[in-house]
Amino acid sequence: MKKFGIILLLELLFTTAVAKEHSISMDKVRNYIVKSNNITMCYFPDIWFAKSAEERQQVLERWQSNATEKHLLSVYQSLHYPLLVDSFGVENANAIFENQNDLAPYLNKLSQKEKNRVTAKTEQDCKKLWKEVERLIISYPSMPFAERE
Repeated sequence: MKKFGIILLLELLFTTAVAKEHSISMDKVRNYIVKSNNITMCYFPDIWFAKSAEERQQVLERWQSNATEKHLLSVYQSLHYPLLVDSFGVENANAIFENQNDLAPYLNKLSQKEKNRVTAKTEQDCKKLWKEVERLIISYPSMPFAERE
């Protein structure tokens, strides 16, 4: 009976640990925001410094229509899925990407200051961040949006 109790306890602990790994927490959302903001600020300043959603959309449209900037759109879009996977795991990233799960309730709990937080402050920080960008692109090459086009 004692062994059975220990097995149940271990199973409960394992199940809880797995559930936490696959859950979306505010800490994971904050880390995702900071990582995404850092990358956007360092490598896509036109998007980062846009003053409105409309202005950001205009930048994306300009990139789409300009042959010399089109690669920026491709790289920018290709980072979305890897950032989600790296932050929340494949299952959650797919659910978010397919609109089956929503980050809005988590984002609504954050202050504007938290939503705009960055940790990359210098050009040197941005250079170090490039290794993270490369890791994301290499680690998560499969992007669902590419399959739909």
